[in-house]
Amino acid sequence: MLCASAATAKDRFIRGPIPNLILKGPPLSLAVPDFLAEGVQDRQVAVDIAQLAGGILKRSGPFALIDAEGIDDKMADAGAIPKFAAWRPYNVDVLVVGQVSELPDNRLQVDVRAWAVAARWQFMGQRLTAQATAWQRIGYAIAADIYERVRDD
Repeated sequence: MLCASAATAKDRFIRGPIPNLILKGPPLSLAVPDFLAEGVQDRQVAVDIAQLAGGILKRSGPFALIDAEGIDDKMADAGAIPKFAAWRPYNVDVLVVGQVSELPDNRLQVDVRAWAVAARWQFMGQRLTAQATAWQRIGYAIAADIYERVRDD
């Protein structure tokens, strides 16, 4: 089972249209750096969730995945505001950051945020939980939510 909850008020989370990110024209550049992990055993699943979500969005067509490996924005907390100046030279339109932790009942909790870099605006924030063996569902849910928010209806 996958559970989601909206981010708190302090997260500056707003639902609604995303300025300058509607899917018209060339693909949006997307960066999905490896998600942070609170425990050593969570590290690989955090990387896998980020890669899965990024790969799904890339294959969906309207996104071009940017390699985030050399970008100087080493976030210690996925709830922090990114260093937008570090992402702009790479022409990143959408930045997705996340943090994975393991709950005492062996479920995974993933906090994820998506940012419109040029607007310096968080357009998505969620907390997702799933059984550790069902981590792929979290990756699919992240990709689906981002795609839904930037497509033009």
